[in-house]
Amino acid sequence: MKIKLVKSADIDKVKWNSCVHYAPAGNIFGYKWYLDAVVKEWDGLVEGEYESVFPLIWKDRKFRSQELYEHELIRSNGLYTVHINSTKRIQAFLDHIPDDYKKVNFSLSEGLNVPKESGFEETKRSNYLLLLNKPYEDLSNDYTDELKQKLDGVVNGSLIVSGNIKPEKLAAFYQKHADKKIPDSDFHALQRIMYNCLHRGWGGASGILDAEGELIAADFFIFSHKRIMSLMPAVSPKGKALHALDYLYDMQIRRSERKPLLLDFNTKSTSDFARSFNAAETPFYSLKKEKKFLNII
Repeated sequence: MKIKLVKSADIDKVKWNSCVHYAPAGNIFGYKWYLDAVVKEWDGLVEGEYESVFPLIWKDRKFRSQELYEHELIRSNGLYTVHINSTKRIQAFLDHIPDDYKKVNFSLSEGLNVPKESGFEETKRSNYLLLLNKPYEDLSNDYTDELKQKLDGVVNGSLIVSGNIKPEKLAAFYQKHADKKIPDSDFHALQRIMYNCLHRGWGGASGILDAEGELIAADFFIFSHKRIMSLMPAVSPKGKALHALDYLYDMQIRRSERKPLLLDFNTKSTSDFARSFNAAETPFYSLKKEKKFLNII
């Protein structure tokens, strides 16, 4: 197994993207265009002729050292391979992470098992998936009673679904109403992601307007690897009162019923919102390691 470090600028994007596309544990976060849209510095570990790839997202830190870190807009990545995802192969890539990175923090994609003696500290994370291959009546029957009551309370015609929302407006809405403040760099990264998806026909915006035409809830859904993935759900205070985000997801499920797809809620921790739709908790693992020099970080 020959693994080499390749600088981002030297990566063969066609071969890299092809590996991510066909990997059993593939996801949107591994594509070169996605990584380029989100982070400034990243390199990759490559096996052979790109039969396996492993992104290394890094930044400079104190004392002229570097670290691998988790970016807010990248839930997980780790190893992408067209081979079997064996713990032996995963360990081989972990062993090839350069010693230059004094701090390492990243998440392996769902379905990748952490080797027993990986040498990393493990933390279990949670994403949620909902299989959409049943009729809407069956899917909605599995909603929680609380969610059913919320949707029953939506007055017919009071909430309007709209897909005609530009990335700039959607990013600004998210920046204003997200649960936590996002930096300007992520504000621009979100727009780059959305425009890339629109260019490829891999996604679209979905918003909820009130009776006066005001945007009160929105998300951008990405279509990749047999999934419909939420990128950036946001809801205004008025939207919360009207259960607009619940209604938006219910409408997405209506549109996607009977399809062999997964609705990916794209979470990193326990989500009562996802559970209310009967989405199944799907674990993945964050790996951390910090090297010390003379007992100093």
